[in-house]
Amino acid sequence: MTTIYFIRHAESDYTEHNDELRPLTNKGLIDRQLVTAYLMDKDIKIILSSPYKRAVDTLVDFANKVNLPVITVPDFRER
Repeated sequence: MTTIYFIRHAESDYTEHNDELRPLTNKGLIDRQLVTAYLMDKDIKIILSSPYKRAVDTLVDFANKVNLPVITVPDFRER
């Protein structure tokens, strides 16, 4: 059986008005560590993400720790 985990991006910085380039806030950067901790024991084989910076940045810490690439999927974008 395949299990799929949907993760919402961490808190993003709304002072950046370009939706695709909006980064995480300092809180978001800290909170992504919670995402990493949650996912670590899940035996994840592939990481798919929206191409938006905040989504990729939410997952990149986990991806680096498990030595997997973050594969962006344009159709996963919000708008």
